[in-house]
Amino acid sequence: MAAHCIVLNNSMDAWAAIALKNSMDAWAAIALNESMDAWKSMMELFIRMADCTRVPATGAGVEL
Repeated sequence: MAAHCIVLNNSMDAWAAIALKNSMDAWAAIALNESMDAWKSMMELFIRMADCTRVPATGAGVEL
């Protein structure tokens, strides 16, 4: 009976490790996605700011 307990315990540990790793992967993916979205938002903001600094007459960018 003790051997069964060891096998059960090891398989539970294995499942727990797999579940934890999968949830970590999911969190990493979410964090990566959010940071990518944040970068995209910031880049869009910079592009909009750059558009605002253009000289309307020539359309040339103003050096800051």
